[in-house]
Amino acid sequence: MGTRIREEEERARQIIARVLCKPVVQHDDGTQDGMYDLRIGPPESPESAIECIGAVNPKFAATHKACQTREMPRLSLSWNWTVCYRPETRRQGLEKKLQPLLAELERRGQCALARDDFELWGQLDSFGIESVYGHIGSQGGQVHLLPEAIAGFADHPAALVEWLEDFLASSERSDVLEKLRSSRCPDCHVFVSVRHRGAPEIIEMYLTGEFDSLPSRPPRLPSPIDEVWVIGWDWNKGIRWTGTEWNVFDS
Repeated sequence: MGTRIREEEERARQIIARVLCKPVVQHDDGTQDGMYDLRIGPPESPESAIECIGAVNPKFAATHKACQTREMPRLSLSWNWTVCYRPETRRQGLEKKLQPLLAELERRGQCALARDDFELWGQLDSFGIESVYGHIGSQGGQVHLLPEAIAGFADHPAALVEWLEDFLASSERSDVLEKLRSSRCPDCHVFVSVRHRGAPEIIEMYLTGEFDSLPSRPPRLPSPIDEVWVIGWDWNKGIRWTGTEWNVFDS
């Protein structure tokens, strides 16, 4: 009996199929060792081989799983929010204090707060908040708190490229490269989902933003990788290196 496709692989399969307008199917069905995850084309002569990787911090993932089993409450918000606070800010209970303000922004349909809205800005300032940014994800109610010093780099995509190069070249990804190499496909892709603090906070914040700016240089990818897809924990939007340019894709 074949292996059932993992949830992350199925999400990646659907995204790639929609973006490329080509059928993408499960390749690794568990019948052999060393099979790559997804493919485009027939098994005997595939056009593309695709490996799906999760960038995950194991310790944070274990904590996150424990929190889920305790059924920690989510905030009553429809969107997910990134909130940047000043160094002197007291974080204890901050999310609950912010909930009515963020809910008001959602009611207005505003993903950020205009500086001339003095009343709301006054309240945020009293909490020690420097900026807020909302985005619609697969689930709402999550508020990510980031220190102002980190948030200042959130729109700098160069950090993503450098992190991605190190991540893919790591010895921990040697099995991924070997599977793609063994496929002998003319086109090899890697789909990276970043979650559970699997990348620095500046990377996670960039991946959950609007991608107002894209990297200015190509990534140095280990052979035989030709194309890379990267998406954040919210599975909302992602960024892709096509082999010739960077562009943004929707989930």
